[in-house]
Amino acid sequence: MKNAKEAIVLKSINFKESSKIVYLLTAEGLKSVLVRGAKKVKSKTRTLAQSISLIKYEASNRKLPTLIDGELLNGYFKIKSDFEKSAFVYNILEIVYKLNSESEDLYRYLKTILDSIENGGNPKLITLIFQMKYLYLLGINPELKKCVECGEPLVGFDIAKGGVVCKKHSTAKTIYDLEIVRGLAELYYKNDFSIEVKNLDQLSEIVNDYYLFHLDFKVKKLKLLNYFN
Repeated sequence: MKNAKEAIVLKSINFKESSKIVYLLTAEGLKSVLVRGAKKVKSKTRTLAQSISLIKYEASNRKLPTLIDGELLNGYFKIKSDFEKSAFVYNILEIVYKLNSESEDLYRYLKTILDSIENGGNPKLITLIFQMKYLYLLGINPELKKCVECGEPLVGFDIAKGGVVCKKHSTAKTIYDLEIVRGLAELYYKNDFSIEVKNLDQLSEIVNDYYLFHLDFKVKKLKLLNYFN
């Protein structure tokens, strides 16, 4: 495959009787490719159209590119065989698909995320770390070191204001808990998927509310989903 590219399969949709349109994240951004025969059980292309897969592929130059050749590099089978891990990863891929930042850094980081969960990392923690760091690529990362209004000592986190606030600038929507602020900062600043962070469920609610307020994007609740589509 002379012109092959690496890609992460984010999702696929059925197309006609036996084919699928596959949505891929590459170092160059989001791509879509028609994979003929992907719905057939014995088709060689079936594994290339499954979500949560790292593939190498070559496609035609048509308006809707068609797969010419491909190779499965990593099927992330440990993730796919675990319903909880699959559900968290599905949410990550859905965020990437819907809010694609067109960044090469995103592609590299998503590979790191998938490898970490595949190798036994805590999917809930890693998902939260991803969500926090992805806000930077989207250009709406929260201020976590000083009051967003004046830089005075902090009392809590305000979703609407986009970061931490002091007593003077706090509102009814402020989370008056510096432990929560420390938790968010741990998720955002540290590059360690094994850190211990308290209140993961509460932090998840806050981060999801942040996405909803600033991006009008609702992160789906954890579901046991079937990826073998």
